Amino acid sequence: MTDREQRWAQMLAALIVFADTNGHANVPRSYVTHQGDSLGAWLHRQRTLARQKRLPQKRLEQLAAAGMQWVILDRTAALTSFARFVTEHGHGLVPNAYRDSHNFPLGIWVQSRRRQNLRDPSAAQRLWPELHTSDFVWEVRNRDQ
Repeated sequence: MTDREQRWAQMLAALIVFADTNGHANVPRSYVTHQGDSLGAWLHRQRTLARQKRLPQKRLEQLAAAGMQWVILDRTAALTSFARFVTEHGHGLVPNAYRDSHNFPLGIWVQSRRRQNLRDPSAAQRLWPELHTSDFVWEVRNRDQ
């Protein structure tokens, strides 16, 4: 087995551990394992390779068996879940681990939107105008203070 194949098997094993521990395989892009492996970034790369039709069928099957979701963003489900959260809780400060009653990982989704806004506020405004006119909390703590 080559080093590259060993690395792939190691990351697949990390995905399986994550899914077994968390009950899902929706790994945040920023997630790093206790061993220091960037599992979230690796999964993002696997999705990219799959979209480009460059991921071998065997690997597609292994990832699917581990619970991999190929499309993780459902815009309507996310916005509906967020609106429901605000209605139920009276604010838009969603806890990181929050999952709604439909098991949508709203906390992870909110974290991703915040990171997106930090990287490129104008793109976040363009992509998520609904959030800019709602109770969405873009900055949990002021990094300058």
